[in-house]
Parts: sequence; structure tokens; C-alpha cells
Amino acid sequence: MEEVRISFNFTHDINQKEYALKMLALLKKYEIEIEKIGSYEPIKKIFSEEAFVKMWTEGEDDFFSIIARLKKSKSYINFHNLKGGLIGNVGFIFVTSEKKFKKEEKWIQLFYEICRDWSPHRAFISKRFPERDIYMYETGFSRPKEVEWMNYWSNELLSKDLRNSLLLLNWYKIIELNKGYLYQLTADVDDDDVYFMSEHARQMVGEELLYRRSEDLDDLED
Repeated sequence: MEEVRISFNFTHDINQKEYALKMLALLKKYEIEIEKIGSYEPIKKIFSEEAFVKMWTEGEDDFFSIIARLKKSKSYINFHNLKGGLIGNVGFIFVTSEKKFKKEEKWIQLFYEICRDWSPHRAFISKRFPERDIYMYETGFSRPKEVEWMNYWSNELLSKDLRNSLLLLNWYKIIELNKGYLYQLTADVDDDDVYFMSEHARQMVGEELLYRRSEDLDDLED
């Protein structure tokens, strides 16, 4: 399927029970039904709130990640490294089809709510571009790799100079939230010019904000 990824990353562990309960409340609110959960393939465990909270807070075999398969859908959620790991590589990703994303407005509403109430370090909504499959990136998770269709960058991530430089770009929409800003490139995720505008934004922003990329891994070694 043509995937749309809705991703959130944090610089602190979120494996406390309060976060698990907040996530369950969000899933109910936006009618996102999980069928099975597990820490690795094949995913066989039937979903229950009790099992979900236990896996979120206690992990499974010292592994603090959860894969959640949604009911009657190829969509899934990857709750990754809820505890520990590299700085910034704590969070979760909702993966759904482009068709479902465009049909169901709840995904953008969900994105706004998590950015507003959970205060991630960064977050984004993106569609896969095959043109980027040739690239490798610097190791790390505290900065974005690319400027995506929808971007949330926390005040911690954005310096004053970078914020001012971003204002010079031709954004479709900019929204200020409690602890950061949302930057949207175009009206729709599948607009023909999303990739072009994303590449242009990368050039304008530069690698001070983004991780370097290259077709040759040797170019990325310090």
C-alpha cells in the first residue's frame, strides 16, 4: 500500500503507566481498534488493555517496543524504544494507507493533539518518496532527516536563527503550539509538488537542522 507515516519522537522515556493510559484514551477517542500486539513478528497476542499497559511499562524480554496491528486493516502502530535507547529514538509511528489517511480526518486531528499535549521533541507526517531510497543518513534521532509534508519542531529543537530562516520559506500553513511550531508544506499530502518543495526546503534549511545524507556511506563518516 502507499503508506503515510505519522511519527513522534521524544528525548525522554515514556514508559510510565500514565502515558500508556493516555494512549489508550486516544485510541478510543479516534476509534483506532487494535487487534493484536507483540514485540516482534509474528504478532499473535490478542489485544487487551491490561496486556498493552503491561508491555508498555514492563517491556517483554527487556524489549520496550510494541507492534500493534489494527483490526480489518493493513495499518499498524510501532511504539518503539519506550524506555532507553539513543537520545530522540523514543516514540511511536502510526502507519496507514494514503487512501485511509485522506478519507479519515482523524489522523491530522490526532497529530495536532499529540503535538500539543505530549510535547514531542519532533514529529512529522510524511509519504514515502522512492527518490530518497538511494540515500543513507548520519546516525542519530534528535534532529529530522528531512523536511516532511507536516513537521512539528519543538522550541528546544529550533534556534532563533533557524526559526527565522524557516519563515522565509513558502509554507502552506504555520501554527504555533504550546512548546513548538507546526510547519505544513502543501494543502494535501499527495500534492504533486510536495517532493520538490521538500527538497527546496532542505537546501534552504541546511544541515544545521537536518542530518546529512549521501549515496556513499564514506561521506558520512567523521
